[in-house]
Amino acid sequence: MKSIAWLGLCLIALSPATATAAGNGVTEVREYDIFRDGSEIGSHVVTITRDSDRTTVNVKTDIKVKVAFITAYRFEHERTETWDQDRLLRVESQTDDDGEKFAITTQATDNGYRRTVNGRTDAFDGQIRLISFWDRDRILSGNTFISAMVDETYDLSFSAPAVDELWIQNRSYEAEHYKMSGDLDYEMWYTSDGHPLKIAFEKRGSQIEWVLK
Repeated sequence: MKSIAWLGLCLIALSPATATAAGNGVTEVREYDIFRDGSEIGSHVVTITRDSDRTTVNVKTDIKVKVAFITAYRFEHERTETWDQDRLLRVESQTDDDGEKFAITTQATDNGYRRTVNGRTDAFDGQIRLISFWDRDRILSGNTFISAMVDETYDLSFSAPAVDELWIQNRSYEAEHYKMSGDLDYEMWYTSDGHPLKIAFEKRGSQIEWVLK
């Protein structure tokens, strides 16, 4: 199942951000710009709340591609992930991919995961991973992934990292550069402590980039 939504997959990319107290936990808000061939087409906002062993990740992605002042493509996605340490407990998401809609719920079970997409339910074993890029070690530890954005699964592998100097907003980062291959071909740049700085891929002849603000 290799056909994917126009923008790709669930790229939850975190960057250095301001942390604030929220109840007994700590909340961070991460913001990204999305570019197509150098032109800004959307935004990606991730809010992470950590409270003891529990982590909740809220994601909002909004993309609008205009041609001659007319909206030629629209993508909207919202999602909530709940984690217990490194184990995914539940994901709930809503996606509108230019009129094609997906309501997806993934729930941990005793034997793995149960995912429901628009009313259809499938079971997966405990080796499956959510393709969610907000933590380097979680994504690099997997080979088979499910999407919380569209109705897809992926077989993927990752290169050993190269060290790049990456410039973003007039700031230089010493970044770990990984290449992902298999059902999807992406490039990923992380800080040394595992926060993504940039995600890049090609789609329908265009270069798509998610870059921290």
